[in-house]
Amino acid sequence: MKDSDYEKLSRKDRLSSSKREDQSWSDNYESLQLSDEHRIQNNGRKLSAEEETKQASPALKTLFWLLRKLIAPIIMVAMLCIGLYIGYVVLADQPSDEVFKFETWKHLWDLIFADS
Repeated sequence: MKDSDYEKLSRKDRLSSSKREDQSWSDNYESLQLSDEHRIQNNGRKLSAEEETKQASPALKTLFWLLRKLIAPIIMVAMLCIGLYIGYVVLADQPSDEVFKFETWKHLWDLIFADS
């Protein structure tokens, strides 16, 4: 629709015209969403009957979900252990068998927070 044609329409006609355009835009958007979801799930191609039966089981999906959620805390704990080891053994020149003993860190805590 040209701008000059749009100006000639009455207000009521313009509103109904814009509603139709909004509705068609909404329909197009919904179909785009569905096709995007379908493409994402199927890597842009249709699944064959054999591939549909090979979909991951719920237990496997749950396992992958847990791994995704726990990867950051696992990495953080590993980095903490590596940092403790490097700080105690490499920088402080202490024996490596004492790094992960509770008594070592309790002693350090007592030295730092002892009443003066």
